Amino acid sequence: MDWDWKADLEKLKELYEDTNQDVLAPFIKEVGLDFLSNFYSSPVMFMGIGCPTSEHAYQMMKTLDIRDRIWIAKQPTPYKAKKAGGPKGIEGRKITMRPDWELVKLDVMEQIVRAKFFQNAGLAKMLLQTGESPMVELNWWGDNVWGWSVKTHGGNNYLGFILEKVRNELRRLEVEV
Repeated sequence: MDWDWKADLEKLKELYEDTNQDVLAPFIKEVGLDFLSNFYSSPVMFMGIGCPTSEHAYQMMKTLDIRDRIWIAKQPTPYKAKKAGGPKGIEGRKITMRPDWELVKLDVMEQIVRAKFFQNAGLAKMLLQTGESPMVELNWWGDNVWGWSVKTHGGNNYLGFILEKVRNELRRLEVEV
């Protein structure tokens, strides 16, 4: 899909007019913010399992079955990991969703994002270089939980807020940039 992200970014910036801050969005390569995306290729060790991206780590946490977690962590792309952890599964295999998922998913995401940046000094430096700017996971696919959707002109932007929180934690630890 061809996404006119520049026009959507201008609409989003209108919401931040009063703050006089530059909004960091969307999390794509064209604007140098792809490292903020969970689909960004950066290894993360989570719950003793190595994952090629934080998306893999997040998706594997949807189940309590260790075999399914390892299977999701070994998916070749973050997109396939997302499908494997989704309700339809992938390649004829479906995971058993943990019963408390809706209660723990925000905390799980925060832990994974923290692991991503605390385990990777280069990414931590890049995150700190974003200054104080708000981060918004601007998207066209309708994600109102982790981002702000241009389809609905709204969203909770939990991923953006988690990134800001982790950035502040790194700053308090006086990580050098």
